[in-house]
Amino acid sequence: MANKTQKAIKRSTGEWLYCSFQAHPEEISKWRELAGADDRSLSWWIRNALNKAASLADGGKSHEGTETVDVETVSPHRA
Repeated sequence: MANKTQKAIKRSTGEWLYCSFQAHPEEISKWRELAGADDRSLSWWIRNALNKAASLADGGKSHEGTETVDVETVSPHRA
């Protein structure tokens, strides 16, 4: 599984949680294939997987904050 770091940053548009993932190239390749099979971006696929995990951790209850999460793709040079 991937290592991740999280950092909450307050902006004028609200509080954002930025996540950085490190994974083996073969894991990322699998994730890209899964995302591509759904005609989605890798960032969308990761966000969707995180939302599903949060929902399962919450006993399958859906609540505000796990249903929709906006993701902005940032180049590695800006991160």
